Amino acid sequence: MAIYTTDSPESAQNHRDKAIGEISGYPGFCGWLPLQDQKNSHTLADIVLWDCVQSAESAGKAVGNSDAFSGFSQAVKEVTGAGYFNGPVGGIALMLPGNGVEIGRFHLREGVSEEALFSAWTRMTSEYLSGEQGWRGQRLLKLQDGSFIDLAFAVNPAYSQSLCDSWAGNPACAAFLDLIEPVSIEFGTIF
Repeated sequence: MAIYTTDSPESAQNHRDKAIGEISGYPGFCGWLPLQDQKNSHTLADIVLWDCVQSAESAGKAVGNSDAFSGFSQAVKEVTGAGYFNGPVGGIALMLPGNGVEIGRFHLREGVSEEALFSAWTRMTSEYLSGEQGWRGQRLLKLQDGSFIDLAFAVNPAYSQSLCDSWAGNPACAAFLDLIEPVSIEFGTIF
């Protein structure tokens, strides 16, 4: 996360847009949320999500040395705050146009508690999926009829499919799958 000031918010936003396009191709990139202070348009904040601290640090070094970010760097007057922070279990799914989504609907197997399901889902997302390239976050939903939906977000539809295919043989994924009765699985694209 970085908080900074600029003399020209419009110019900074133009350079931000270019920077987002450039940095999204870096290994481990998960999303970028550009914010503007509601009372002072010259104060901006960026939340940039990475799959791990090493990816964030590596990108930070590359950005500092890359001409592709020189316009953005010049638009920044002063950095007033910055740091690395850990996100919640399941990641933070910043959905951008072109991202892929997997929608898996299921019921619990007979005798399985919701607590056991959530524990297995948390293990699967934190121990396995969060480390996979292209993964952008995941959410577990309970519907009014008692069924569940597992929403998995990825950098694009192809990654959604490959992440789903990668579950086979993974112990954390198998532990989750042992608790559910699948109903359907669908893939889509964020618009």
